[in-house]
Amino acid sequence: MKKQLKHIVFAITIVWNFFHDSCHAQTSQIDSLKISLSQAKNDSLKCQTLGELGASYYYHVNLSEALSSYENALSLSKTLHYKQGIANSYSGIGMVQEAQGNYEEAIQNMYASLKIMEELGDQHHIVSTYVNMALVLADHGDFEQALKTQIWQLKFLKNLEIVCIWVMLTIH
Repeated sequence: MKKQLKHIVFAITIVWNFFHDSCHAQTSQIDSLKISLSQAKNDSLKCQTLGELGASYYYHVNLSEALSSYENALSLSKTLHYKQGIANSYSGIGMVQEAQGNYEEAIQNMYASLKIMEELGDQHHIVSTYVNMALVLADHGDFEQALKTQIWQLKFLKNLEIVCIWVMLTIH
């Protein structure tokens, strides 16, 4: 019994340390990004930093701050006519909306991102957007459209180089 209790305490300690360190690292990252933003000019780098801040908040499960950061990135990207930033912002907004249960809005924003990514020829982000859209559709119970979305995704993967990159990204 003592041995089992010792293992349980050890496991709880490891889990606590992992989550505590993870939260501390995430908070440090958010603080660093905020400092970078306070010193940034209104350029594409600021758009990227706002997007990174949105992602950090998203993974820290602070969805309102994540949405605000992505919306700020979208606004600045539109002002700068920075298409990559606009697409990334729509994608981030879509992910936050999905997490909030706003499936229709999530799909609309992901679709807006996809259209821009297609214009830019950004194969990697096209494929990842299709994956995200399929997940949102499946979560919403629209399995038929999720399957169609995955079939569209596979059409992009017919180029062997992209398949190799996708497999490598999936593995890591």
